[in-house]
Amino acid sequence: MLVATQDELAELKTRVVLARLGNIERMRLMYRPELAALAEPEREQLLMALATMISFESWGQMRGCFNLSREAAQEIWRAAIDRMLPPTP
Repeated sequence: MLVATQDELAELKTRVVLARLGNIERMRLMYRPELAALAEPEREQLLMALATMISFESWGQMRGCFNLSREAAQEIWRAAIDRMLPPTP
């Protein structure tokens, strides 16, 4: 609902942007060892791809369109993230 109505109120749009940026910062911390193996441009591109993959829209599509359970959707995200990240040093 927040994403769908974000264009109607500037405050909502700000909250969506802040949530997305917060997710990227959390991933920087969570995957620091793996990301350290990448050069700056590759690291930022990977973070953008991961953020897009785990977006509100992605979650809604997996749950609403594909009727996945919460657990199944989370497992798909985990497996995809594992495939995208370089090995832990």
